[in-house]
Amino acid sequence: MNKKLLITGAVASIVLLAGCSSHDEMETSMSNLTNQVSELSDKVDMIADDQASMKSDLATVASEAERANSRIDNIATTYKK
Repeated sequence: MNKKLLITGAVASIVLLAGCSSHDEMETSMSNLTNQVSELSDKVDMIADDQASMKSDLATVASEAERANSRIDNIATTYKK
């Protein structure tokens, strides 16, 4: 009974010490993940800005296309053979 308790205590202390030794690796991993998340957030913001810019450009192109179509329609109605 004492041997089982001693072995269990030794295993538990080894596990606890092993958990404490990898704390630096966990902090490094956490900082890397934080950096990656901030990079992805910056990229998402950049893509959102690009999308807003394209949306305004699309509105300009659509209005120019509408103007060109109305001019073509006016030419077609006034043309007589």
